[in-house]
Amino acid sequence: MRPVPAPARPGEPPRWSWTLVLPVKGGPAAKSRLLPPPAVDREELALAIALDAVAATAACPHAAEVLVVTSDARVAAGCGGLGVRRLRVVPERAPGAD
Repeated sequence: MRPVPAPARPGEPPRWSWTLVLPVKGGPAAKSRLLPPPAVDREELALAIALDAVAATAACPHAAEVLVVTSDARVAAGCGGLGVRRLRVVPERAPGAD
């Protein structure tokens, strides 16, 4: 995949921009190998980790667009709550739907 030059302001060199794709699993399948401390809900922790990763990725100055691919409604809602203009949630396709 090649980066696409972003339009530069007059007098500035072209900036490179990327479209970043983050697949995010949610619900009971999220972070299934993670064993949190007894008082911590694994699904809640996985959601927090996912939203932190999305926010960090969206903060990258070279990211023209961030696509989050998920089938989980809570992940999608959480992404919407981040208020990032360049962020788009794309529904995950069903297995075998190629």
